[in-house]
Amino acid sequence: MKSKLLQVTKLLHLLYEWLCCSLCFAFFEVVLLKQEVHYFLLPITGAMFVYSYILREKAQHYLWLFVGHVALRLPMLLLPVSMETQWFYFLIPCYLFSASVKSTWKNKRKQMDELPWPSFLLCLIVYLVSGHLGVQGLRIYAYVTALILLFLYLALVYTDGMENYLDATSHVSGIPIRQILSVNTIMVGAIILCLTIGLVLGEVFDFRRVIALIGQAILAVVRVIAMVIGLFYHYISFWFRGGEAETSEHQQFDDGDVPSGIRSVGQTLEPVLYVGLICLGLFIAYKVLVRFVRFLMARRNISTDQVELVVVKKKKEEQRTHADEKRRFLSRRQRARRCYKDCIERYRYDIALEQSKTGREIETELNEQSLADVTELTRCYEDIRYGDAEVDRALLQKMRRLSSR
Repeated sequence: MKSKLLQVTKLLHLLYEWLCCSLCFAFFEVVLLKQEVHYFLLPITGAMFVYSYILREKAQHYLWLFVGHVALRLPMLLLPVSMETQWFYFLIPCYLFSASVKSTWKNKRKQMDELPWPSFLLCLIVYLVSGHLGVQGLRIYAYVTALILLFLYLALVYTDGMENYLDATSHVSGIPIRQILSVNTIMVGAIILCLTIGLVLGEVFDFRRVIALIGQAILAVVRVIAMVIGLFYHYISFWFRGGEAETSEHQQFDDGDVPSGIRSVGQTLEPVLYVGLICLGLFIAYKVLVRFVRFLMARRNISTDQVELVVVKKKKEEQRTHADEKRRFLSRRQRARRCYKDCIERYRYDIALEQSKTGREIETELNEQSLADVTELTRCYEDIRYGDAEVDRALLQKMRRLSSR
């Protein structure tokens, strides 16, 4: 189960990286080389990524990685493009070589824990610049790439989360992994499907017109609020002015009853009113901003949160040293039984391993699901555990060979 999930995750990462790299090179091809986008090179760059992925999985030394990526320059000579474009696209194998060295050196795949904003920022820049240059094809390409990257990001977050969940529950038996995986897959698929349907309906019903109507409605609400504030200010200002107002042929205000002292006080306090209103608005904006920042920076403190004790994992060197020391004091019979145990535990995510199961039952279940053929390994294990078979060096090497298939 986990091995298949890892393969799907690697495939999604490969597709995500290929889309970003292809869009970047298409953009620089238009901006730097002053050429049209060669869309027929997209599947060729995709083949380069697949070739690099296979090479980094199979190559045993960095020398073979280097030679394999440099060899990609030879088929580029057959491309019907200029020599300048060929050398420009040769930067892709150089990038793939550096990415391969980095992945094999660290031996750790980066997970999608945070939003990959550089990728979406690249799509936005390409979209705006291509619109400014009038390259409509590149603009549509950037728009479609951004949508596909969004869907791939959701899928990668899901697969990374399921991988972490399987690692965290590897020591727990009886968990319906397949049922949980199917339910979560349906939920994530439904979210992606709803987003796709919404985008399609938006294109069909002209989502720009819908957004314009929403903007007009918001503008109307803002105008009503501004009118109310204006009326409030008008009447307060009228009082501070002592009844003075602009006169027209339709409206005359009689201020004979307003004393001159009140009129002068109102005119004196009018700037104070302006300053007070401005300070009040700034104070309210400051309080709202402070509360919003505190809300974002505050730690979660929900009573329903589950607190789990995280076990500190040992480093690989410590685990390897401890395993070597432990194996040094094992007998040949114990080593042979450990070979069988290590082989079977590789499939703990695919089958339910219980203490009550026999070796034959485990063998039958693995054969039914076409996961592995452990018939001969099981026979050797049962002869060692339940029989009187002598475990010599040849038998131990045989079990090691069978368990490493």
